[in-house]
Amino acid sequence: MSICEILYQVILRLNELDGQASPNKHLVDIYFVIKGIKGSTKKIYLNNYETKRQDHHDQDPKEKYFEFKSDDVGKIEQINLSINAENSPDNYIFIDFIEIKIPVRSEAYKFPIERVLGEYFEDGKCELDLEVWKHPERHSHIDYEILSETGPDQNKEAKGKVYLVIYGDACRTGKIELNDGSFENSLMDNYEFSAPDVGKIKKIEIFYIPLNSDSEWHLEAIQIKVACRNEAYKFPIHCWLNAKNDHLELFPWKKPHFNKV
Repeated sequence: MSICEILYQVILRLNELDGQASPNKHLVDIYFVIKGIKGSTKKIYLNNYETKRQDHHDQDPKEKYFEFKSDDVGKIEQINLSINAENSPDNYIFIDFIEIKIPVRSEAYKFPIERVLGEYFEDGKCELDLEVWKHPERHSHIDYEILSETGPDQNKEAKGKVYLVIYGDACRTGKIELNDGSFENSLMDNYEFSAPDVGKIKKIEIFYIPLNSDSEWHLEAIQIKVACRNEAYKFPIHCWLNAKNDHLELFPWKKPHFNKV
């Protein structure tokens, strides 16, 4: 039995730091498979279907819009997203999210990504399998204070963007941008923001995106304070972050316990 074709509309939201958001820069080669309860589409070369949104007169340059017809896979459960990296450090893409709309059934599916795809970035992945985002239970927001300490070995100013994700026993935050783009020797930077109450903090992730290829940041430590519960979490690091080592997963420091002799 043949499966009918339907129209799919895809919105790909680029992070503001991604050079692909420039209207003059070529979008990296993106491939796409939609998986649903009835089956999967063929592998689609998404770049061939980029077009202008008819429902927006002033389209945001950070949003790429695509329309194509393919097999009706029913209710969407998953997508496979991949890029052609071509062994080039300049061939990457920083995606915030993807949204798929099916006009004939008034359905919309969102896939938060918030990461870089590229062989020379983060974990080097060029392909992802993504599940449909399900709206999480709402958590109240609280205030966090973040202290980051640049190490004494920082001989020149580091230029880059830093993002932080906080994981707790209740939920996690999204990616939080911390800095103004520069770090100096032995400098303590302070940031305050409101984010979901994650409960007891279990770990953090740090992402460093250098603004030039030789920019390195010597991160000495991170401290997180939660004033409403009088909690403080320290993360000793003593590590260089650069284009090759741009992602850290860290757990809170626990004071060692010594048994009495």
